[in-house]
Amino acid sequence: MSNATDRPVHTIWSIPPAWPATGSNSGIRTAPTAAVSWTLGVGIVAAIAAPWLIHLIPGTSTPLGPTLLPIFYAPMLAALMLRLPLAIAVSVAAPIVSQYLTGMPPQATIPSLMLQVACFVVALRVLRTLPWVVSVPVAYVVGLVSAAMVSRVVGAAPIDVVGTIEVAWPGIVVLTGLGLLADRLLRGNAQ
Repeated sequence: MSNATDRPVHTIWSIPPAWPATGSNSGIRTAPTAAVSWTLGVGIVAAIAAPWLIHLIPGTSTPLGPTLLPIFYAPMLAALMLRLPLAIAVSVAAPIVSQYLTGMPPQATIPSLMLQVACFVVALRVLRTLPWVVSVPVAYVVGLVSAAMVSRVVGAAPIDVVGTIEVAWPGIVVLTGLGLLADRLLRGNAQ
């Protein structure tokens, strides 16, 4: 596979959505279509709305964002429904736009969170042939460990991987359940 200048294009960029629409074009588009732009916009809005709604739940002493991982919901769905570059765009844009519009997540966590969610999306796409109960938790840990390693390399604040997993395990369960549900719904629509 090559692009317009005959340079090789890595095959991971051409991985189609997990469940493309019937009769969809499997070729790579170089410019976004109206449907792609709309889908990307909806993905970013969903990535902002889910955390905002989770944070509105009253009466908790622990912040629900790090526990339920709502910033991962829309990128996970994007990983299922969109080509990899668009899914990564949703995962990178979500924390930035969310922080700008809602003040969440805290600004200091945005770089590591962007990296973590983007690595989660890539790992989820690579592991998509495995059962969801395996691929979602493994993809979350891959994203977390990747962000922790980069944080160490660039001298940023260290990430406590074990402590984060201890807090986030309910969110990993929710992500797994949402992934199973979305997979079943998308399989039903693809047939």
